[in-house]
Amino acid sequence: MGTANMKENFDKAIDFVLKWEGGETYDTGGHTKFGISKNAHPDIDIVNLTLEQAKDIYKKEYWDKCECDEMSFPEDIVIFDSSVNLGTNKVMSWFEEIQHDYRNYLLLRIQHYTTLAQKPKYQPYFRGWMNRTMDLYRLVSEV
Repeated sequence: MGTANMKENFDKAIDFVLKWEGGETYDTGGHTKFGISKNAHPDIDIVNLTLEQAKDIYKKEYWDKCECDEMSFPEDIVIFDSSVNLGTNKVMSWFEEIQHDYRNYLLLRIQHYTTLAQKPKYQPYFRGWMNRTMDLYRLVSEV
């Protein structure tokens, strides 16, 4: 895949992620800005984190780690967004298991959220997880 396409695909993917991860909150990850949490990044100054720094973190820790440059759209965005929300190890093991079928992957993601939401501490996040997954499904279904 050409360098221009890789950048364009990352730009599309990061725009989608930041739509759901934007802003500044205090959640289960502690102080969180642009979806980058203090708990996961104890050495990062979350208060002064810039959008560009957050994008660099996403690129290195999720996009590159999952080798999304080696994938085509929509596979790349499904893997990237899922790894941000669920973790790279879980995402990559699931993706290999389902033979790179991103639609079935999204169903597996919904099943995972449904199981998580049975625990009271995760119930408040369930609607947002489902909305995000359905928004991603709509985006990739346009292909």
